[in-house]
Order: sequence, then structure tokens, then C-alpha cells
Amino acid sequence: MSNFVILEKEQFESYLPKGFQEIETPYAKEHVYQGTTDKLNVGIRIFSSVDIRTNKTRGVGSDAVRIVFWDIINDRPLGKGKRIYRVEGKTRIRDRIQERIDYFMKEAYNQTVIDFGYVKAVN
Repeated sequence: MSNFVILEKEQFESYLPKGFQEIETPYAKEHVYQGTTDKLNVGIRIFSSVDIRTNKTRGVGSDAVRIVFWDIINDRPLGKGKRIYRVEGKTRIRDRIQERIDYFMKEAYNQTVIDFGYVKAVN
């Protein structure tokens, strides 16, 4: 049987590895964090589902933690990203967040970033 987990901001932040910092985004209603990878211009952005008004995650079925590669040059996501559901059963959410970040770090070199400013200048 799985248990739905409600996280507070400080608890969520304790799950993140060193180097991830909270960033301000004008459109998000949740705390958002970003970290760098070994590949220049590819970051990892984590949408926490921790509401900025309450500093707690939203209710059951309302949202999930989302992680996505981030194109630093063009300030946009690379791909759709992956959800991490806030339930605990056989695995803990902390472990799943760490596993997903590790996976994204390893896969960063496989991401393609196009510098549209450069392409426009060449044409």
C-alpha cells in the first residue's frame, strides 16, 4: 500500500544535492530549483510542487514533482520532463528524486542545445 506524502519547503530542499538553488520564475506558483550539469548550457530544473503561498506541497492528485533538462541559452525546457509522484511504498520519494537527478546528470551530454541567436546571425 502506498502513502501520499506532503512535503514542506525545507524538507524538499534537504532532498536536493549541493549546487541546486531556488530560482524566481514569473509564471510558477511553486518553488522551482535549478542546478548545473557537466554539459555547458544544459541545466536541470526541478518544479517542486511546493506551493509558494503555503510552503507545502499541493493536495493528493493535484500535482507531482517534475524534473526537466533546461536549455540555458534559450531559457526553455528541453523535452517534456519526468514526473515523480509523491507516494511512498516500496521506495521513498527522497530516493526517487535523487535517482532521477543522478539519471539526468548522466544523460546531460545527450541533450542538444541550439543557439538560435548564432543560427540567425549566420543566415
